[in-house]
Amino acid sequence: MELKELQTRHEKVSKELADLRYDVRIGQEKDYSQIIKKRKEVATINTLIKEIELGLHAPVKKVEAEKKETKKETKKESKKEAEVKKDKEEVKVKTTKKKADK
Repeated sequence: MELKELQTRHEKVSKELADLRYDVRIGQEKDYSQIIKKRKEVATINTLIKEIELGLHAPVKKVEAEKKETKKETKKESKKEAEVKKDKEEVKVKTTKKKADK
């Protein structure tokens, strides 16, 4: 997410939190855990906004792209490892057959 998207999300979640607090006070809502979840969400958004402003955090889209690249690399590595393991198993089978034939 970019800064503008985060700020828009912050406004929306803050409004939801205010509405939720009001509903709890008047007795419409009895689930207090929702307030805690919204407060945590607001805190997370505030942290991301501050990190972007300070230049400590890359935009989330770039981070997600990097994660996808690393996943692709690990998949390639795991395929290679699986092929090597399969080859080793084939060699073991062949050697055991040769021993059994003797």
